[in-house]
Amino acid sequence: MDSQVKVGMVGVGGYGRLLLNVILEEQIQQIARVDVAVVRSPERSKEHLDVLKMHSPGVQVFQTLEEAVRSGVELDLMILPVGIDSHREMTGKALDAGWNVMVEKPLAGSVEEAEAIVRAAEASDRFVAVGYQDMYGPWARAMKAAVLSGAIGDICSVRVLGIWGRSVEYYHRNSWAGKLVVDGRPIYDSPFNNAFAHYLNLALYLAGPDLQSAVTPVAVDGSLWRAHDIESCDTACLNWKTASGPDISVFFSHAAASDIHPELVVQGTKGTLHWTFQSHWEIRAEGAEPVQQNVPAPLDVRRAMIRQLVEKVRHPETPVYTPRQALAQVQASALAQHLPIQPVDRSMVHCSTTTSESGQIRQWRVIEGLEDIGRRFLQGEPVRISAAAAHEAVSV
Repeated sequence: MDSQVKVGMVGVGGYGRLLLNVILEEQIQQIARVDVAVVRSPERSKEHLDVLKMHSPGVQVFQTLEEAVRSGVELDLMILPVGIDSHREMTGKALDAGWNVMVEKPLAGSVEEAEAIVRAAEASDRFVAVGYQDMYGPWARAMKAAVLSGAIGDICSVRVLGIWGRSVEYYHRNSWAGKLVVDGRPIYDSPFNNAFAHYLNLALYLAGPDLQSAVTPVAVDGSLWRAHDIESCDTACLNWKTASGPDISVFFSHAAASDIHPELVVQGTKGTLHWTFQSHWEIRAEGAEPVQQNVPAPLDVRRAMIRQLVEKVRHPETPVYTPRQALAQVQASALAQHLPIQPVDRSMVHCSTTTSESGQIRQWRVIEGLEDIGRRFLQGEPVRISAAAAHEAVSV
């Protein structure tokens, strides 16, 4: 094997750009190098491509994944930070080309497509890893081990809160944002199936019966709302029953102008495990001193993921987060698709406009009192948001 792991990427902008920066760090250390970039519109990504070519003069640039496959280029790892609608198709093509794969979360937009990826991965002699970055490095396994140790007793419930404001423009950034289906392919873009999918997945994993498994959701109730003019929801309060574990409850929203970073509480019969995004996780148990460990910053989390993927190429026994593990989040999302999406009563929605220092204008739709609602949810209180009457419903 070449001393450097040969990497390909589909897309060098957006989140792909963040991953590319990490890989280029590994390239400086002569651990990995970027041999292939797939960029649909090279002229629109010229600035990013110029930087890539400066660091990787030999990089081959293709406009489609099919072109890269037909070229016969040899790669150790293809990274797919692509839209939900492309996960199944591109993963299959990359595996057929003989490449290991890292596909972005969520695994797919439907259980059928997710299960197809699971089957393809498990039938291949290559690996497929899912880009739930928090599942790489030691911290997620350390939390799971603490839960399994019985330190907080039997698990009663897992609750997750997250509020990340997204502007109106966020839902116009691509062809699938805020959509349920695109060109007949399920997307179900929503807080729990996109930005906060990481933390629904983490909750399902922590509730699982052993160190590797996530718990299987079997039923859901709750409410979905939208304050934006979109097809899908931008706010969700959901409770999943699971096959063999505790209930999983979430309150997620993008209908805000400010943020409450994700927090997760595992409630046990003898105490709690409380995880806070970019900060720490802490165990408080009866008759014991609190135990606290730091949580890495996002850049360090991404670095850990890329390094573990590179290590997996070299040493197949290295664990990664697999499609089978990631299937539970897709199952949870699919169960929620049967719930009605209710427009929020206009009296609860505040519209505003902001201008950044660079002159960028953004419009916001904010559900009044959302932060207070979220905090009360995390404490176990019921959540209520008024829905609009039929004649007041926001058009989509």
